[in-house]
Amino acid sequence: MIWDYVAADLDFSLFEPNMLSTVAEKKLLELLLEEDFINDPWLQRRLGSYALADTTERDRIVLEIVKFFFQGTLPSELFAAVREFDTVFASLGMKGHFIHQFEVLIFGWALIRMLIDQDESIKRSFRFNTPREIFFVWLMASVIHDFGYPLQVAEDVMKKMFAWYRALGMSEIAELFRALMKNYEKSQAKNLTELKSQTWAGLHVKPILLETLRDSLKINGLSAEKLLKRIEAMSKGKISEEKIHGFAGAAVLCGKCFQSWRTSGLTAKALNYDVKTLKLALAAICLHDLTNDLGTYIRRIDFWRNPYAYLLFLIDNLQDWFRNLRPNEKWPSYNLLKIDRTENQLQLSYILTHEKWTKDMEHSAKGSVREKFERLHMMARPRPPLHFRIAVDFRTNHGRRLGADKILL
Repeated sequence: MIWDYVAADLDFSLFEPNMLSTVAEKKLLELLLEEDFINDPWLQRRLGSYALADTTERDRIVLEIVKFFFQGTLPSELFAAVREFDTVFASLGMKGHFIHQFEVLIFGWALIRMLIDQDESIKRSFRFNTPREIFFVWLMASVIHDFGYPLQVAEDVMKKMFAWYRALGMSEIAELFRALMKNYEKSQAKNLTELKSQTWAGLHVKPILLETLRDSLKINGLSAEKLLKRIEAMSKGKISEEKIHGFAGAAVLCGKCFQSWRTSGLTAKALNYDVKTLKLALAAICLHDLTNDLGTYIRRIDFWRNPYAYLLFLIDNLQDWFRNLRPNEKWPSYNLLKIDRTENQLQLSYILTHEKWTKDMEHSAKGSVREKFERLHMMARPRPPLHFRIAVDFRTNHGRRLGADKILL
């Protein structure tokens, strides 16, 4: 059966960085704008204008919004730098992460709002009393979770630059990038060491990361040390072909918080709320991109111990799809077309779009959908259960079903 709304709702470009259709965006932004703590007129206008903005404006609007939220907490140049890296990702043929992180923020908040309104015990699991406080932890986890990506792609960028300058006959500049590539592993290791060695007022990045992993996964100190060592090695591409970036992103966030707190002159005691917020967000960021061979740890991501980590893994993996900038002969474009809510369910309708579907492409897409569901089901259902489910449906732009499943929470 072909969706009756497919043709009408294809209002997104295949070459845009966003993965939400205008229909889904409007619904999610309306839900956020209903919150009492979103009461600043300027912020309301910027959030309201996002869904109507064109591609050239969206990243600027998101930059203004996140700078507003984090003013006095994190340096504004941090977000500006990450925004500019989207041009680097485009040069690699990848969709950027700046818009993606904002979409994870508004999508995740809609789900969190439904959960905390459903049951008081669920609300308590988020470790704070008010929606405003809960939102700020989710804000930190969601809009910063991919800040480690620039380190992950650094080697690919240098290879591209070397090839481009050599093709132009600019051999001297090309050789500069070749030299950088030769020293890449040493420089990368040094950067990771520097990131995890940052300190402030007796707090250290590495011990904080170990503590958050231990608490969120309910593992002992030795297991946390073993996991941190492994994901740091995977950040360098030393263990698997697929590099990960959660560890680097968490270390960047922690170090930037230290920098901001040092400037503020406040004590660790005075910043107790900020430190608590940071620890919950750090675990979520550090764990969101664990690879399937770390399934033992994925199964230990416990909603009741750290709901932010649980939901970031869930939502990021729902929203991500190989991140190709353009559909090609193998990968279609990927978008969340519609989102519908009932009392205890979210219905998500995803659409995979290509101008010329082939049987091989459709077969490959079905396999990728199965793999996505297998990855999502690696997480254990919360115990006790939340009595909530997420129904997910994937179809082509011609209406053919690629897969459907339910995630029970």
